[in-house]
Amino acid sequence: MFTERKRAKMVFFFTAGIVGIVGLLIGWYQVYGFLESTMFCTQLCHLEMQPQTYAYEISPHAEVTCQGCHIGHSGDDFIKSKLNGVKELIALLTNTYERPIVANFHHLLPSSDTCSHCHWPESFSDDELEVYITYLPDENNTEQIEYMMFEVGTGDHEIANDIHWHMAADLYYVPVDEERREIAWVGIVDENYGYAEYINPEYEDHAEEYRLGEEKIKMDCVDCHNRVGHIVYSPEELIDAALYQGKIDKSLPYIKLWSMEALDPVNDTLEEAIHKVEAIKDKYKQYYPEIYETKEKVIDRAIEKLKEIAEQTTFPRMQVTWETYIDDSVCGRPEQELHEPAGCFRCHGMLVATGWLGETHGEQVCVDGCDGVCHYKLYTEDINIDDDTDEEGGLLGGEIESGH
Repeated sequence: MFTERKRAKMVFFFTAGIVGIVGLLIGWYQVYGFLESTMFCTQLCHLEMQPQTYAYEISPHAEVTCQGCHIGHSGDDFIKSKLNGVKELIALLTNTYERPIVANFHHLLPSSDTCSHCHWPESFSDDELEVYITYLPDENNTEQIEYMMFEVGTGDHEIANDIHWHMAADLYYVPVDEERREIAWVGIVDENYGYAEYINPEYEDHAEEYRLGEEKIKMDCVDCHNRVGHIVYSPEELIDAALYQGKIDKSLPYIKLWSMEALDPVNDTLEEAIHKVEAIKDKYKQYYPEIYETKEKVIDRAIEKLKEIAEQTTFPRMQVTWETYIDDSVCGRPEQELHEPAGCFRCHGMLVATGWLGETHGEQVCVDGCDGVCHYKLYTEDINIDDDTDEEGGLLGGEIESGH
């Protein structure tokens, strides 16, 4: 028979147990939230990812958590990410990680698990105006403006068209390198015409192998938008953005030229870059003493901004520059400085069409240019742009971009 004392003990231990379980659940939730936080990823865990961290902080997705794109939303995704994190920790402790760190495409989550939580590819987008603002390296830092209209279109399967047609099509490809830079084969399934394929002439002998093999990859948003969270901008792009935003006074003679001379090509150390930036002040003392006397504070502000740009573009320890990671959402031609195909031209202009199999529609010609197909220029400056299009200006977001 329970006495009052025994009953009181049972109530105490039962209540304490419930409180303990609740406390553990709350504690785990707090720990889970911390492990998934951007601060944990960028400041505690991935300390060697400094180039990616800087790029993330000035990217259009700076408000999106790392977990939202890199881990996924299920419990299995969380466990896999932490197990993979153990491997990365061992590589860090043993100093055996790659420099520069190469993106692992095998671990990329499909856009349906990441991008599509915010973006809806089936929605229709009208032609979008992009304004590219750059500055010449002359005494007046002459402003150059280029207007470009992009035919975005829709990824809806029923009415797919323009650029986003690629997301609606049953389009598959086979890369021959880990970074998916060189495409050997592309195949398209069309319910009206049947099946078409495009072959890189170098790999024509393996066309049947690619067609029947299991290595085919279905095209995804991230095949083009591969750097949306980590675009490592060049010094010129960041300088042009700062000039447009007024963070560097464009009335300072030769500020674009001297800034570029200080930061491009990349310096061996950050200290060397800072030293070259500070030397710009001496150039104004020597060549423009009157401007130096009247605008010393303006010059100092420009110097501080250029030091910030130096930190965002100089990563010698990780062997990373603005040319290390290619942004495939930007058109790049095979003859570009990087000497390798990028963007649309990984396929367009590199592959040869073999025609529709089983049909007699003739040979399909692969597009070798974008103008009029994906985008077109506007040759007038008499364009009204809403004041709220991009309050920051430059390449840091919105529809007005600095650089091309």
